[in-house]
Amino acid sequence: MAGDVVPFVCKHCGSETFKTSSEPKTYEDFLGATCAQCGAVVTDEDIKAQAVKIAEALLNDAFKDFR
Repeated sequence: MAGDVVPFVCKHCGSETFKTSSEPKTYEDFLGATCAQCGAVVTDEDIKAQAVKIAEALLNDAFKDFR
């Protein structure tokens, strides 16, 4: 999955559009981004929570035939 773009979703409104000072290339670049729709600020915990959801979905998909 390296190099793939993973959409980030605002936990408040569901928007996938964020304002950043520059194009995010790393985890730290996205901290403090602002949701373009509702103005919510992305925190460290927001990023971690979405990473866990993505990892769980990937693992569930990878092991679906083993259930």
